[in-house]
Formats: sequence, C-alpha cells, structure tokens
Amino acid sequence: MDVKPIRNHEDYRETLQEIELILAAEPGSREGEQLDVLVTLVEAYERMHFSLGANLEAKVSRFCGASPQRTASLPVFQRLSGNDSVSPGLPASPRK
Repeated sequence: MDVKPIRNHEDYRETLQEIELILAAEPGSREGEQLDVLVTLVEAYERMHFSLGANLEAKVSRFCGASPQRTASLPVFQRLSGNDSVSPGLPASPRK
C-alpha cells in the first residue's frame, strides 16, 4: 500500500480519484484497508481546510444517524448546505 499525506489541493484531488477507483473494495481486503486509510486522510484534510462549522456537522450527523466523525464527506455537506464555493473544482450541486 503506497499511501502519502495530503499536503495540498492537488494531493487531495488525486486521493479522491484513488478512492473512486477502489470504492467497491471488499472490507478486510488489501484494497478495503487502503480505502479506509485514504478516506481517513481525506476526512482529516477536509476538516482542516473545508470546515463548515460544528453546528452544520452536528445537524447532518443527527440527520444521517451517525457520529460526527463518521458522517458523509464534504461534497454531501456542500449539497446539504447549498455552499458550492467551499472547494473549487468540485461539481456544483443541482438546485431546484
């Protein structure tokens, strides 16, 4: 497993692409363990660089029925908050 820290937006985007490639990995498999590590790195990077505030995270956590540490990542928070300007380059959420 070749895992490196996420130090900038380019590293972040590359890690998201890696996650996309192994998203369906079986838990406990080599790819499943790599997925766990990569998701943890992305969550830490997003908390540091894309903080949406504890209030919104708590609301999403209650809505999803999960703890704040294990809730959905930034793109889901973006769609729920309607804030598409947090991370340039991510697709905008559809609005009705």
